[in-house]
Amino acid sequence: MSDSWNINDLLSTYWGMYLVQIILHSVVVAVLAECAIMAWQIRSPASRQWLRVMVLVLPLAAFPVFQLLSPDRGTIFFRLQSLFDSNRLLLLDLPGTIPMLVPLFIVLGLSSVIFLVQELIPVITNMLAHMRGESVPLVEKLDERSSEKIERALSGLSVGRDSVEVLDDDDLVLYSSTGANPIIYVSAGMLQQYDIEHLQGAFAHEIAHIRRSRRPLLMFAYILRTVMFFNPVALVEFRRLAQEEEKACDDYAVSMTGKPQALAEAISMLRPAQTQQPPESDGKSENTIEIALEDYGHDILLQSRERRLRELSGDIALWGIPHIATFAAFAVIAYYVV
Repeated sequence: MSDSWNINDLLSTYWGMYLVQIILHSVVVAVLAECAIMAWQIRSPASRQWLRVMVLVLPLAAFPVFQLLSPDRGTIFFRLQSLFDSNRLLLLDLPGTIPMLVPLFIVLGLSSVIFLVQELIPVITNMLAHMRGESVPLVEKLDERSSEKIERALSGLSVGRDSVEVLDDDDLVLYSSTGANPIIYVSAGMLQQYDIEHLQGAFAHEIAHIRRSRRPLLMFAYILRTVMFFNPVALVEFRRLAQEEEKACDDYAVSMTGKPQALAEAISMLRPAQTQQPPESDGKSENTIEIALEDYGHDILLQSRERRLRELSGDIALWGIPHIATFAAFAVIAYYVV
């Protein structure tokens, strides 16, 4: 009995209620966002991104605002009239007298570990490597044919030849840096395998990343994701947000080149299934499954981007109505989810 009261006391504190309601409200707004995307058939990555940002913003803001408007939301009287009372679920005992709160903490712990291993540590590692100047070596002297290929691919785009550096790497590698003097890095292998139109689409995609980095929606979303490192819903939605960013940059690239099919072909050539054979198992590799899963996830995203470009179609002008409707529905429903 005392254990139940201890758990009840924990859930009844301000921060206890805040933690639980962040999770519940994340589920509510995530479901509403998906319903909005399906109901209004929203295809625009930018419109989808704002809905996914709402999944990160609203759960953090809702509880303090609701408590300010109605301090009695945590009372038994209010909970009896609510749509969903978390205490009724979390204070139940699973078979074996294990409180439901235990599985919740396990899920939160797993989400925290995933955030640490797959997101925070790689970011810090990359930052330290950049500070130490670690990078793939550049081609010291580029041959005339490759140099001309870059010049022709950049024709009509908004950057000059001095904004492109060539990596001494035979694999297909392309990325960009941001800041005062952004640089597009392309591998020698990509220069050899891509034709002019493919390169132009790839360069345009990286230019889009550089331009959109000046409106750092992803950075803002990552900060919110970091604050909610324990939240599995935030984990999923941030990754979807990052995927929508790639598609938004595809749209930006097509607006510059007018060649969606060329960009689709360039993306197809990047797919792991097209560029490498599956590793042979020697019984000693501990990372084979993890690498295979990463390659599979990467391939699914590339395939989705390629298919979308080949079937590119616009949205009906919705003037933000789905976003307003989603916000209004969330405000009404989440108020009664405690």
